[in-house]
Amino acid sequence: MNVKKTISLLAIAAVTGSVTLAQAQYTGPAAAPITVKELLAQGKDDQYATLRGNLVKRIGGEKYLFSDGSGEITVEIDDEDLPAQQPIDAKTEVELIGDFDKDLIGSPEFDVDTVTLVQ
Repeated sequence: MNVKKTISLLAIAAVTGSVTLAQAQYTGPAAAPITVKELLAQGKDDQYATLRGNLVKRIGGEKYLFSDGSGEITVEIDDEDLPAQQPIDAKTEVELIGDFDKDLIGSPEFDVDTVTLVQ
């Protein structure tokens, strides 16, 4: 009877441990932020990048005008990617992680995956 309990407890511990590990998130250093000016001048299509600055205004839908002092770019942020319960205005400094969309036709944009408020 004790052997069965021990095996059951070990199985539960193994499953619980693997679920806990699956929920872990990488917290190490991220890519150093690049300026909008550098991104527009040297960025490659689908380049993954980090931008730091301000959402100056909402253009419409999920598009915003972003500025870091070196230049401005249109960014697209899905509503669910905005921090919950944390209002953002033009004075709020944010860090955006995503990829650069540089098409042959139209203006370049930055497709945001993650928005973090800078403290």
